[in-house]
Amino acid sequence: MAPISLNPIGIAHSPFHTSHEVPRHGAPATIEIFPAYRNALDGIDSCSHIWIIGFFHNAARDLLQARPRKSSPSSPPRGVFSMRSPVRPNPLGLTCARLLERQGSTLLLDRLDFQDKTPVVDIKPYSPGWDLILSASGIHRYDPSRYSEEELLLALQHDAANALGPSHPSPARSAIIQALASLILHHVDIRSPSTHFAIPIPDERVDLLMGSTAASFGNQRLHILSLPDSVLLRSWTPRIAFDVSICSGSPQLLPLSPPG
Repeated sequence: MAPISLNPIGIAHSPFHTSHEVPRHGAPATIEIFPAYRNALDGIDSCSHIWIIGFFHNAARDLLQARPRKSSPSSPPRGVFSMRSPVRPNPLGLTCARLLERQGSTLLLDRLDFQDKTPVVDIKPYSPGWDLILSASGIHRYDPSRYSEEELLLALQHDAANALGPSHPSPARSAIIQALASLILHHVDIRSPSTHFAIPIPDERVDLLMGSTAASFGNQRLHILSLPDSVLLRSWTPRIAFDVSICSGSPQLLPLSPPG
């Protein structure tokens, strides 16, 4: 097969000069589109979110296996096609970002996990119909051995913004985020098909749980149950179960017997 040739259509500008500096969920950044491709931006203002495809020019291309970022040195390596690692035979990066504003040939993004001066090879609109797969699952997304509590809270806040939009956090929203982080730190895989959640009434918690855990009434992982007044939510798996309450601003987990 003949080699493939790609020409950059723009360049990313971010505060980070090495890949190790880039936060997991990125940071505000801009994309500068080169003059020859400016007309290709027509209509992009109608998109709330866009896919940015970049070429990680500094990444290793001779590795087929690697360890996830911040994982234990004893963790077994995995194939790079099962990871979001920049190291791979063709080091293309793919990130979905909120388009905050277009200023001529410059796109202002809410976040991008590219280092500064990463070549951009393509931009596509995010499609809520085609691209949204709430039921998707994979290897433990939030492995507690790789995340601090602060990192978990930031990641879950990002999930909440994706599910509900970038509105100001409500007390219920903040409480659910804290509760989910606490469950993860107690080794509950919140997106596992065997993890269930229950709330007492169908309120904002439904949207948050669906967006962050993929639990829904349709897949029978989300339930409405009569719970004690102090309980924010209940979660259970075949081996463990917890009632989660918020006391003095902090989540409290009460262990329960798993359903028999």
